[in-house]
Amino acid sequence: MSSNIKQFEIGLKKFTQETLPEDVRKLRNAVALEAHRGVVMMTPVDTGRLRANWSVTTNPKASGFDWEKKDMSGSATIAEGSAVIGTTKDPWTPISLHNGLEYAEYVNDGTPRTRAVHMVERTVARIRRMFK
Repeated sequence: MSSNIKQFEIGLKKFTQETLPEDVRKLRNAVALEAHRGVVMMTPVDTGRLRANWSVTTNPKASGFDWEKKDMSGSATIAEGSAVIGTTKDPWTPISLHNGLEYAEYVNDGTPRTRAVHMVERTVARIRRMFK
């Protein structure tokens, strides 16, 4: 085997084992941070409960909420989510956003008596534009 082919194989192995996973992790984290910040900040505030219950998890089947938790500004919620995202080292681990309050869906989608906010859809559209 020629030296050039061997060097190419070594470089390709390094790329697939080191560079690519790190690049995937960075992109995944950037998208997750923007998604979390977006839904938190687009969530309308009355008591702060809905905004505070946006959580970040590596468990795609997250559930639950904390009725006592409130965050009018969203800064504490964003900081908590950022910490989870920042500590998720495996680049192939999916990161999920979750809001378990029973009325989160009604605020997002609207009801016959209330206007839809579409904080999830608007955030997804913004991220698609950002990471196109």
